[in-house]
Amino acid sequence: MDNTTLNVQCMSNAYPYPDGGTQVRMDAFPSLLLSYLDRLAMSSPLRILDAGCGTCAGTVAVAALHPEAEVFAMDISPEALSIAKVRAEQEGVDNLQFIEGDILDPYHLPGSDQGYDVIYASGVLHHLSEPRKGLTNLSKMLAPDGVMIIMLYGAHGRQSVNRFSRATNMLCPEESPFDVRLKTARDLLEALDETAVTYPYWKDSTPISDSEMVDWYLHVNAVDYKVSEVFEMLKESHLKFVRWLEPRAWCPEYRMPPGPARDRIEELTDIHRYSIMELLYNYPQLDFVACKEGARLRPSIELESLWKSTVEWNPQACCHNSIRRSGEQVWIDDTEVTVRGYPPYQFSGIYAALVHALCPSCAGGRTDFQRLNYFRDK
Repeated sequence: MDNTTLNVQCMSNAYPYPDGGTQVRMDAFPSLLLSYLDRLAMSSPLRILDAGCGTCAGTVAVAALHPEAEVFAMDISPEALSIAKVRAEQEGVDNLQFIEGDILDPYHLPGSDQGYDVIYASGVLHHLSEPRKGLTNLSKMLAPDGVMIIMLYGAHGRQSVNRFSRATNMLCPEESPFDVRLKTARDLLEALDETAVTYPYWKDSTPISDSEMVDWYLHVNAVDYKVSEVFEMLKESHLKFVRWLEPRAWCPEYRMPPGPARDRIEELTDIHRYSIMELLYNYPQLDFVACKEGARLRPSIELESLWKSTVEWNPQACCHNSIRRSGEQVWIDDTEVTVRGYPPYQFSGIYAALVHALCPSCAGGRTDFQRLNYFRDK
C-alpha cells in the first residue's frame, strides 16, 4: 500500500464508516439496475461485488434481499469488516463473503473469472490515491453486460463542505491528533448559525456520529469531480455512462418551469446539459450507473410493445388504489404510483387495472418477473 492508502486505512480503522443500522438504499435492487441494459438473460447466480464496502450497511441489505446471489464485500479496513461480519450475522445473511483487499492492488477475487454482474463503487474512488487506476481495475472485473454503480463527490455541490474543512484545518492543522481535530470541527459547527457553510445541505450536521463527521469534514484524502471529469474518467476506463440513479434530479423538465431558458438547456448534448445543471443546482454527490463500452442499453419501450412484454414491478415504486363499490361489486377507480419520493403518476381505466395486476402488494404476489421494467426511466 502507498502512504495515502495506509493513512485512509488507519482512519477507517479508527472511525469505521458508515455506522448505524442496515440501509436499504435506492440502488439495492440488482435486477432493476441490470434492466437498464439489453441483456439476453440474467446470470444464475448473480455475482455482486461491493468494492470499498466499509461496514456493509448497504451490502448486507443487498445480500438479504437477494439470497440466491453470490455477494462479495471488499475493504482495506479490517475493523470495518469485523463490524460488517457482525451485522451480517445479526441479519441472518449467509451469502456474503468478506475480503480484505485494496482496489489499487487487487489480487484474484472469487467470482471475478466470469466478471461481476454488479459492482458497487459508492463513495470509495474519490478516497483513493489513484482514482482512475482504481476505476480501470474495477472495469476489468465487470462482466461484459454488467453494471457499475458509482458515487463520486461533486465539486460544485461540496463547496460548503470544503470551505468548512479548510476553516477547520486553519484552526487545527491536519497533523494534529484526530480526536483534537474532531472536537475542533464539532465546536466550530455548533458555533455557526445558518451560514453559507451550514445551510441548507449540512445544517443538521451537529448531532451526527464521529464516523460521519470524520468522513464528511476530516477525511485524510478526498477528491471532488465535475461532470466533465466524470465522463472523461469513464472513457479512459473503457466504460460509458448509463444514467443517473435519480434521473429527474438532472432533468430540466422536472426542475425548471417552462420557458426559453429550459428550452435552450434541453437542446444541449447530455454532458453540456448536465454541466449546466450542476452549476445551477446542488449535487454534493454524483450517483450514477455505468457499463462497458460495448454493452447495449435497453431501448425505450413503446406502448404497443408493452402489451406483449413480460413486466416486473419496480421495487422502488409504491401503489395507492381508489376503490369504488356498488352493492357487492368492487372495482378499481383510480390508481396512483409513486416512484421514490416524487409526485405520483395517476392511472385510470385499463391502465389502472394493469398497474393493479403488476403491483405485488396489490395483486398479492409477483408477476412473471424478468428484465423489463415499465418505470425504468422515471
